[in-house]
Amino acid sequence: MFQIKQAMKNGEALIGIMIEEMTTPNIAKILAACGFKYFIIDCEHGSFNDESVASIISVAKGSGIIPMVRVPEIRKDTISKPLEAGAMGLLIPQIKTVEDVKRVVEEARYAPQGKRGISHTKPHNNYITKSDPEQTKKENDEVMIILQIETKEAIENLDEILSVEGIDAALIGPNDLSQSYGILGQFDNPIILQAFDKVIEVSKKHDIISGVHFGDIKNIEKMGPKGMRLLMWNTEVGLIIDNGIKGVNDLTSLLKSDGINCI
Repeated sequence: MFQIKQAMKNGEALIGIMIEEMTTPNIAKILAACGFKYFIIDCEHGSFNDESVASIISVAKGSGIIPMVRVPEIRKDTISKPLEAGAMGLLIPQIKTVEDVKRVVEEARYAPQGKRGISHTKPHNNYITKSDPEQTKKENDEVMIILQIETKEAIENLDEILSVEGIDAALIGPNDLSQSYGILGQFDNPIILQAFDKVIEVSKKHDIISGVHFGDIKNIEKMGPKGMRLLMWNTEVGLIIDNGIKGVNDLTSLLKSDGINCI
């Protein structure tokens, strides 16, 4: 993961997806087969429990895809449990202030960066049975901490927020961000475009990766040339709905051209 973070800083893009509904562990294999390089399990809006998260992460680690988790809120347990299950990254929603960020780093990073508790014999450290300073250093280097920038307040406090040591990336949540400005869904509004540009510029200033999550490929494509490299496209449910609608409509049209009406 350290090498992947460096690759993004050097200009390569990482394409991933959000998992919001499917709890089967094999969703990790399915998404890997699609070519996605990472996924984020949505524990903010999804109905996942600790066991389902751990199972998906376990399968992912044997499938060549990077498992990450969006936590529901900033708490010790919501941060420590997915990390101990082996998550290689955390997406932290609703970041607004520098105090929020400092608390995240405190819970997610081992000393000297933070105060994450030591827990032996867990998936994250391959069940080692003794304290190992090299292992804690490795996890500090490997685990990706991503701040979700999705409020007007976060944009206003952005320089201070992204200056905190221990943060790897800033990922824009465009729906909540546009809602916080009172222009929900207006992603081409100059106010939103200016906010996007600010995230890119301030991220570069602090040597942090920037990214965005969109369901529309065209919206993501616009961000690549501007410097965003952590790119998240769609959800697993969105893939089913989009392809399902297209497939049913295409088949209905083909049958109609053959004189067959569909119910």
